Amino acid sequence: MESRKRPLADVEDTMVSKKRILTGSNGSPHVNGDVEAEDEVFGEKLEMFRKEAIYRRMKHYSKEHERSQTRIEELELRKSTCEAGLAAISACWAQLVDTIRLVVKPDDIPTVNIHSQEIFDLTAHLQSEPLPEVAAALGDTVNATRALVTKFVQMEEGQRSRLLQSENFPECQRAQNECIMLRSELNILRERLRDSESQKESYRNSLVALESKIERLQSKTVLAIESRGSNTETKGQEVENERKEEVQPKPSSPPVIPPTPITPAQPNGIYDLSQIDNLTARIKAKDTKILELEKEAALLRDEKTMMEVEHKSPSIEQISENPYYKVVLNHASHLESVINDKNDQIHRLQEELNTILAGRTEWEDSIVNSSNQQAQEYRNMLTKRDAENARLREQREQQSAELTERRQKDSVKQASFQEYKALVESNSERISILQSELSRCKAQLAATASSEDLMLFFLGGNADEVQYFKTLKEQKMHAESRVAAMEQTFSIYQDDQPDIVQHMKAQADAVEALSLVKSELEIYQNTFGPLATISPDVAQLREELEKKEAELRQLRLLETQRKENEAPLFSELDKLSTLWESLDRQLKSKVFDLNTLEERLLKSGVDKAKSDNKYYAAMRDKEAIESERKNLARTLEKQGKVVDRLVDVEKHLKSQLNLVEKENLAIKRYTESVKDKVIRSEKEISDLNAQLECEKKKYHDLTIMFREHENYIQTKRAEFRTKEEELIGGVKELEKEIAQLKKKRKLEPSQGKTDHESENLRQALINCSTCREDNAFRSTIITKCMHTFCKACVDARLATRQRKCPACNLAFGQSDVHTFFFQ
Repeated sequence: MESRKRPLADVEDTMVSKKRILTGSNGSPHVNGDVEAEDEVFGEKLEMFRKEAIYRRMKHYSKEHERSQTRIEELELRKSTCEAGLAAISACWAQLVDTIRLVVKPDDIPTVNIHSQEIFDLTAHLQSEPLPEVAAALGDTVNATRALVTKFVQMEEGQRSRLLQSENFPECQRAQNECIMLRSELNILRERLRDSESQKESYRNSLVALESKIERLQSKTVLAIESRGSNTETKGQEVENERKEEVQPKPSSPPVIPPTPITPAQPNGIYDLSQIDNLTARIKAKDTKILELEKEAALLRDEKTMMEVEHKSPSIEQISENPYYKVVLNHASHLESVINDKNDQIHRLQEELNTILAGRTEWEDSIVNSSNQQAQEYRNMLTKRDAENARLREQREQQSAELTERRQKDSVKQASFQEYKALVESNSERISILQSELSRCKAQLAATASSEDLMLFFLGGNADEVQYFKTLKEQKMHAESRVAAMEQTFSIYQDDQPDIVQHMKAQADAVEALSLVKSELEIYQNTFGPLATISPDVAQLREELEKKEAELRQLRLLETQRKENEAPLFSELDKLSTLWESLDRQLKSKVFDLNTLEERLLKSGVDKAKSDNKYYAAMRDKEAIESERKNLARTLEKQGKVVDRLVDVEKHLKSQLNLVEKENLAIKRYTESVKDKVIRSEKEISDLNAQLECEKKKYHDLTIMFREHENYIQTKRAEFRTKEEELIGGVKELEKEIAQLKKKRKLEPSQGKTDHESENLRQALINCSTCREDNAFRSTIITKCMHTFCKACVDARLATRQRKCPACNLAFGQSDVHTFFFQ
């Protein structure tokens, strides 16, 4: 190894030049040496770590999925249970309402139908709808039930007392008490369940965390990364500890324990013969003392074994002399006398029991006969009640069929009523349209007759002329009343001031003449224009112009009548279109009704055929049942005769049974006496067996102790032989060492120089060849080149990133650095 190393000069003469650090394109320093392999290993480890992390997360998700599936199954089971409970509640509700209806008069309470399906469907709205809507959905049934219960509470005292004094009322109270207890227990169980659920969630979360932690600990890449992190953190501390430790061994290395020689060593390596003689004398004295102590221990061991044997299995004399045994023996004799007295009492009670059993058999026979007779009466009552129930059931079915038929008829009547109502509405619309058409025609006639007032009257929606005449009559009456009032006023003033009255009459006549002149003037102006003078030549033209003016007035009235009629015509057109659609729908509904009637007719024919088949099948079943009933009646008669015969046989057998029971009592007495003798003999046998077992146990314990003692002696003999052989070997080794020391004593002056050289050689092999310090021992090896150095030198090169071997200048990594120990 040393021959392959380069010669190294002294530290004072050498000048070590530090290599320049190379930088990359982004300014980061390059690592000295080839690090591609390390990067590849690190990339592989990183990829493996990511894959394992993904795998752990997938396992976690699969476990969560399994838990969710089990939770879903539990919730589905709970949902089905809740739905079944809700159905039972609805059935119970309906049964409660029906029961109260049986007690209360049905005329005094409102009718209600419990729709269990609707109540059952409310579960779908409990989460989606708010609480008021759910309460409104249950409101009708709740109100009807409340009315029933109120009526039940308001019943007469006699009926209520009969209900409370019935046999079922205590059972009902007991059931209510049990219900209250069960509800309280249910509340307790719910609290426990809530606590257990919270605990389960906490345990599950902790379990998930622990599972992920365990899987992370089981991952090799995670352990490698964590160990690398811990190594980098403790690297600086190890360097400082290396400097402080000097010659002491590493904490991780096993302590080197030198073999302890048997002979005492002197500081300078020289042994004294007098001390060796003293040691041999001491060894001999200790051996004699050991032999004496072993003999004494053997005697004490034998005494101990004998005492243990006597303690474990004492003899009969020792047991009989024991005062506790005497007390137990006296107590046993007393118990035997008590047992004899009890046996006599048992015999006496047995005889009394036999007499009581005989009386009981007679009483049971009488009870059975009476119960059979009463059961027969109850059977007759049950048959009558079944017949009555069948009759009532048949009546109920007939009434339900009649009710369905009437409901069907009512539905048909209701449909026809709706059709009549639609027809009446359509006819009323048609009548209104015709009335409006009539008013338009009358307005057109009035316009043709040049009567503007009458045309406006008809255009206002009034189709009846009587109304027009009534308005004219009212206007006339109003004018006449006004004229009469004016004449009465004039008559009042005529007596006092006749001039004023005449003046007022003249003024009224003038006003009337003026209005006539104005109307004529307006006609004239309309015809000839304002301020026109008519010559005698244009008289004929004037007449033609008046005719044209009349035609023009008539045409204007027709034009206004046409404009006024456009809006009602459009509205009537819309109404007619709606009426046409309604009539079309009615026609289609009639066609559909015809199709449904045909389908009903076909279905009724099929149902009739089915009912005929069912009727004939029922008749055949009835005939078969009738024949079977006759056969059963004949069989019943035969069985009755057989039963009578068996009753006679039973009486005969009972008499024989009484005789056999008497003989059995005598045999029982004899067997009891024999049993007493057997019990005494068994007690004696058990005592003898116990004594035999004690002796066997004592013998077994003695044999076991003897074998143990023999084994102990054999082991001690073997140990003694080994110790003796070791002692002889030690004495021989001491003699050899004494001889060697004597020879060494003679040759010691000549070998002092060679010892010093060998010591230097050992120091050179142990100390580091790089720093050459006294306390820097070789403790680190580079596995790439197998060169050894102290830990401080290798750590310094790892810290400065100059990772090359100081001896051969070979590049190495941190994974190539390991610790080794001298043995």
